[in-house]
Amino acid sequence: MRVQEFTQADLEARLSAGPLPGNLANAMRSIHTCGDAREQLEQTQRVLVRLQQYIEGLRTATKANLCRDLYEGMLIGHIQAISSTLRAQVPRVTVPYMEARDLVADILYRGIRHKTGSPHRKVNDLWGDEDEPLFTAGKLTRTQAQGKDSHGSIRGLRYDEAIRTGAINPAGRVEVTSKKKGALGVDGGKQFGQVVAQMLMQNGLERMKDGGQGAIILIARNANHAGRAQHIVEPAVEKGFACHVAMNVTEPGHRTALEPDGTEAFIGTNPHGYGIPTMDETGNLYCEGATTETTEGNCKVSSDNGLPVPYGFVHTHDRRPTTDPGVLYRSGKKGFVLPHGSDYSRYKGGMFGIGVELFVDAASGATEHEVLVPAGNNIFATICEVGKETHQLLSQRVAAMANSPTVSHEPVRLPSRQGKRKLEEARQSGVTIAEKTWNMLLKRQQELRRE
Repeated sequence: MRVQEFTQADLEARLSAGPLPGNLANAMRSIHTCGDAREQLEQTQRVLVRLQQYIEGLRTATKANLCRDLYEGMLIGHIQAISSTLRAQVPRVTVPYMEARDLVADILYRGIRHKTGSPHRKVNDLWGDEDEPLFTAGKLTRTQAQGKDSHGSIRGLRYDEAIRTGAINPAGRVEVTSKKKGALGVDGGKQFGQVVAQMLMQNGLERMKDGGQGAIILIARNANHAGRAQHIVEPAVEKGFACHVAMNVTEPGHRTALEPDGTEAFIGTNPHGYGIPTMDETGNLYCEGATTETTEGNCKVSSDNGLPVPYGFVHTHDRRPTTDPGVLYRSGKKGFVLPHGSDYSRYKGGMFGIGVELFVDAASGATEHEVLVPAGNNIFATICEVGKETHQLLSQRVAAMANSPTVSHEPVRLPSRQGKRKLEEARQSGVTIAEKTWNMLLKRQQELRRE
């Protein structure tokens, strides 16, 4: 389906080529008379639903296909253009990097004290001087600085809530539960997911430091939301190892994704990521992503800030595409996030989502309770030795990719390079955060100060 924005003149030309019932044609004409972008977006979506219902009722495939070609792609393109404009216009504030980190850390510290009645004490031997809340706040702020709102500062509010409900145990000790040749497993003790992932990597790298190991499999159970895959594999990649991680991610109490033809969400967004050590001046390469069209975190940030998501990424409970991320969170029948892929290949995203979910369950020895009552992450990772000659080869291959020709004549956008640049800028000039998100964080800090 060809997707494009439309003008009033374009609409009239299309109506001449493929007439529609008068009331539907007039509804389309009314789109451009709407007062503002948000009202226009809502009206366009209403008209699209009416058009799709009209097409479904047509008796001839020829006429149905004509209507799809003339109108459906046009309306979807208009929805995407308005949605993109609204997302770009969201008010944002710029905050000094350390101030952003310290606000999230303060919320976590105060939340722990409110829950336990005493200040937090470090229980895990993390590399460096940071304790668990400060380490976690640092990861969230770094993510925010790299332009990833979905896994950034706003997660501090969700972790605070998880502390209150007991889903996160800040006193949890990450314990090694199994050591075998070429494999290591830990129990996260319901600790912050970033801490569990870091301790998993630290233990794995200790096993790899003497060389000769070749590769090691790492498995963690009972972790909470572990954040970005890139940040999990970085400790290994910075030491010259190749690293892969996969997580079966579910929000407490419900899942958000489904297989392409399903009517009920039964898997998580289930991301995986790869770290490729080039060990050169341009920096290592990181590739990561969910197996769904968008992350649940992106839907949450958008919902909290009153923003649309791209059309078709989210469906209502009755399988209607929508730009409203709020359908994931309202009471009653919930919507869901679609697997990654086009209409013709979405089964591939669903296949990988199911594969990650079940493989990580199998490798981590998930219990029946964990499967029936989702609460966080189980993690599967591998660390592999890479020789110096292979480092050089990887560096050359990445350079060749970066310098390959493009239709736009713009440089190839390699994964993680833009995030690296944004992080460097944010450390100097400050972190940009949606204004409403920042105000929500400040409000929660004040609430905890009064409690």
